[in-house]
Amino acid sequence: MQGSEADALRTPVAASYARALVRAFGRTRSERDELLKGTGIQQGALDQPGAHMPVSSLVLLAANITRAHGELWPLSAAAVWSTSLQGALDVATRTAPTVADALNIGARFGSTRAPFIRNRLRRTARSIQIEIAPAVPMDGALWRAVALAVSLNVHAVYVQLLEDAIDQATLHFPWPPPAGAERLMQHYSCAVKFDAAAFAFDVPNALCVRPSPFADPELHAKAIEALEAFNAYNAVALRCALPQAAKLTPNRERSIVARLKDYGLDGWHRALANIEQSKFLTGGTDQGFRADLDFVCQAKSFGKLHDGGYGNGRHSTHAQSTITAPKSAGMREFEIEAWKEKIGREMWEADQKFIAAQKESGAVQ
Repeated sequence: MQGSEADALRTPVAASYARALVRAFGRTRSERDELLKGTGIQQGALDQPGAHMPVSSLVLLAANITRAHGELWPLSAAAVWSTSLQGALDVATRTAPTVADALNIGARFGSTRAPFIRNRLRRTARSIQIEIAPAVPMDGALWRAVALAVSLNVHAVYVQLLEDAIDQATLHFPWPPPAGAERLMQHYSCAVKFDAAAFAFDVPNALCVRPSPFADPELHAKAIEALEAFNAYNAVALRCALPQAAKLTPNRERSIVARLKDYGLDGWHRALANIEQSKFLTGGTDQGFRADLDFVCQAKSFGKLHDGGYGNGRHSTHAQSTITAPKSAGMREFEIEAWKEKIGREMWEADQKFIAAQKESGAVQ
């Protein structure tokens, strides 16, 4: 297996899709147990706020549903896929200047919500396409079912932008029409083509130049920066074996936007670079502490991250540390490192006390 496929399988995803699917297709306890067999998902965990799971578990759940209900099962849970959520990706897509910009956003950030797929923007002489392929191993039946679910979401997003011109766009499926294709067609306002070269959403150039009916430069810029910051954190988390964030929740988005307002995207990258250079924040000390996105987003901890305050002498070259070791010719290098590590630990412990007090007072959720 390629490393990128292994990484994608381990990527955390929110439990919301799995919860909705289990409720839709598991009417009894025994049916739910059968759907969850081999996935590693516990029924009780699905109802926990903020629950998440690896992509591998969601894919196995989809495979179990496909075996039990056939390839067209996404049509029976169309609301799960066709409801456009009010997250940063949806805001960035809807508020893009033009339809072409919105397609670019979908191709660029679509995997943020669905890490089991990969998107590629393709321009032809007559159109712009988002080509979609699996990011993890799937057999033919499973991929056809997952592609159907993805297509319902794509349709729900872009029908808002194309409005009455949606019938000029085309969904391409690279397989023959399935049995029951007439049922499938009822869910789309756009054209649908089978036996195509690739799974893709195709929009003619004449429509791509149209302005978005919801264009908003300020909202668009904020949403794009939030998505870039979220993806940048997860990339660092993957490299440093830190907890990856499963979902850009509203609370996280607000916190990220607040940090970006104060420090900018360059400041965000600077803070992430300091995490990579810190043994303390990456589990390299006896305390075993590992920073996560919620820790990064706290105003107090982010300021110290940005300034290099959690390091141990291994900061990135462009970050200026607020910790200065005692200047003594008699101190050996390992003693200086130990001193910095001690200071970093004390700062973290102070932060934890501050955060606990804030939570107790209700200032932090």
